[in-house]
Amino acid sequence: MAPTTVDGNEFSITGGGVARIEDNKLLFLGGVNKVLFDDAVYQLQTLKGDELTAYTQKHFNLAAEDLQFSRRQVIYDMQHNTW
Repeated sequence: MAPTTVDGNEFSITGGGVARIEDNKLLFLGGVNKVLFDDAVYQLQTLKGDELTAYTQKHFNLAAEDLQFSRRQVIYDMQHNTW
């Protein structure tokens, strides 16, 4: 799958929704902020013990607006491997 970029900017489709709209096209809706998501993955993989517990409690109790969900809607063309 092609890197998830639109207008030269990376974005995350993680946490969003998807629907098939044609045989070879998928519509992706939303997703969490890529920088925040990548940081969370890093923290969850590297922190240990009390630091991991504290981070987990803080991160998984963030409000939806703090996760900066995108309102972006993009189409992925499976045949051409493009967004």
